Amino acid sequence: MLLFKSMFLSCVLYSANPSRALSQIQPPSPSFDEQHRQCLLRIREDNLNAATNAYEQALTWQSQGGGWRADHCIAMSLSALGHADEAAFRLENLADSLPITTQNRRIHYYLEASEFWLLSQHPKRARKTADKALDLLKDKPNKIKAPLYIARARAHIILKEYQKSENDLNKALDIEPNNAVWLRYRADIRRRTKQFKKAKQDIEHALRIAPQNIDNLVIRGQIYEAIRLNELGLIPIDITP
Repeated sequence: MLLFKSMFLSCVLYSANPSRALSQIQPPSPSFDEQHRQCLLRIREDNLNAATNAYEQALTWQSQGGGWRADHCIAMSLSALGHADEAAFRLENLADSLPITTQNRRIHYYLEASEFWLLSQHPKRARKTADKALDLLKDKPNKIKAPLYIARARAHIILKEYQKSENDLNKALDIEPNNAVWLRYRADIRRRTKQFKKAKQDIEHALRIAPQNIDNLVIRGQIYEAIRLNELGLIPIDITP
């Protein structure tokens, strides 16, 4: 079975000067933003020492009144250190606690939390967190909802809620019809639900966009094998009867 790849660290970077400690009751200065940005850059170095350093500095910063920026750095550091579940928990709580005037930030953190819940094999929590963000976007343009539809679709497929997953992928592909990764996801769902003609159409579309992508080629092979077995009256183990 081809596992869906997690979309990882989609962070918004901000700007600040770590040498100044401001009180939480004061408005944040550019220095806070730069400290936040530097923390996220250290995490993206993708090595244990950098992530550990980022985590320790974020804890110190939090104790000095670093506020939500420090909380975010702690969560992202934990994810880089292999604690995706704790990172997801912290990010979801952070998004819950932020004021309604920071809607974009809340949505971003809910999306990150959903991704980390998926990474730590908690699809129900991932689905619930994506729902929270989508609830905030009820009256917003569909374009900004696409990553959340994908996160929720990935949770649905782990839970074998294939129709719900396909519905979310349909919504995302209405927004970005030439996204090869999302087309591959939907092709795999349609294979699992014996919609072989539609599955072939999706994967061929994906291959026209990304012809050398190994995952696309693997899914195409699985679709043709499922068709062959179906013609013999057999059902592959991951296909819904």
